[in-house]
Amino acid sequence: PDPAQYQDRTNLVIAGVGGTGIVTVGAVVTMAAHLEGKGVSSLDFMGLAQKGGAVLSHVKISADRALADSVRVDRHSADAMLACDSVVATDPEAMAMLKPGSSRVMVNLNTASTADFILHGAATLETEKRLDALGARSKSLASIAAGRLSARLLGDSVYANMMTLGAAWQNGLIPVSHDAINRAIELNGIEIGANKQAFELGRISVAHPELVADLQAPPLDETPDLKTVTGLRHDNLILYQNTKYAAQYTDFVNKVSAAEQAVDGDAITLAVAQGLFKLMAYKDEYEVARLHSHGDFKTKLTKRFKNKPRLNVYLDPIPFLRRPKGDALPVKKRFGPWMMGAMGNLAHLKFLRATPFDPFGYQQERKTERQLITEYRSMIERCLPKLTADNAALIEEIASGPRMIAGFGPVKVKSVNQYQAKMAELEKQLG
Repeated sequence: PDPAQYQDRTNLVIAGVGGTGIVTVGAVVTMAAHLEGKGVSSLDFMGLAQKGGAVLSHVKISADRALADSVRVDRHSADAMLACDSVVATDPEAMAMLKPGSSRVMVNLNTASTADFILHGAATLETEKRLDALGARSKSLASIAAGRLSARLLGDSVYANMMTLGAAWQNGLIPVSHDAINRAIELNGIEIGANKQAFELGRISVAHPELVADLQAPPLDETPDLKTVTGLRHDNLILYQNTKYAAQYTDFVNKVSAAEQAVDGDAITLAVAQGLFKLMAYKDEYEVARLHSHGDFKTKLTKRFKNKPRLNVYLDPIPFLRRPKGDALPVKKRFGPWMMGAMGNLAHLKFLRATPFDPFGYQQERKTERQLITEYRSMIERCLPKLTADNAALIEEIASGPRMIAGFGPVKVKSVNQYQAKMAELEKQLG
């Protein structure tokens, strides 16, 4: 970028989600300015949630140390914004800091999932409206699909915010030198090589967008191959329980496929392959133990955390002894590293699942999960004899119903109730 476009003073706002490196990005910019002998101040607003909540980092940079004043970026005074998350960036507090028709914005198009996606499966980010709002209030708006680029090029979306910083720097929003940024990344001391790569890839996305255009594009919305979908889930169910359990899944999917030949399609079969698997592979105590004691999980932990940190887990292992009242969420307790060994032992006991000897199987939630499998199979069997070309879309919608089920405990109970009510309504329409 041309240094001539830098102002004597730059008020920068970095907006994003806690736990994704927003404070680190602000610290890197602050240190880079300090290394160049500029006046600089920073202030982080993290609210009540440092991880998963909204974070606004205020950074003020001046060409002369003597020009440094208050640390907070006031209303209508931000020269530039790094919108690492469009939801946080379009919050009224963040929007108020932009100078109408004057601020320059670099936005990451890939946003973090909020609690709404856990509690409300139909929640939408309305990204286009948020981009329109930022564009209407700023002088210029540029974007980068940093989350997608980071995952595809560096193997992890954790570097998305550093990539967004690189794109903003290349666009001239950050008034510090390339050398100073690199030195600040080194002084930060965390994943130095990867963070430098992320910064440079962000620059490349602006300087040579044609090189990363395909990588930034969303994956093609292609209908997944039925054989691949069924085969993969069959193999997963063997790991989940055993070969016999997986065969029950495959046999039922094949039964649906044979019936659907009457309308020369496979959309219903595909929906059943996905829906039935979701119900059969419910996350109970044995499955949680298996996933956490699996070799891949340990390998990823070792790769990410070099110094073998102490690992604690938060669980509610005996909810049937401490039932929450009303809609209250379960209270989890912290367990030390020994729990990982206990999980490994518990995973080997999965053969007890759904038997009279299963100590966890008497919980209402587990009874409901097993009942949902039976209900779903019966519902599909009632629909298949009625299948025609005219009602195939409706039956496909019924077969896709398990997508509505999400969460655990009281959250799952609520979604199950909504699912069952919806299925009853759709079956009534089918007649």
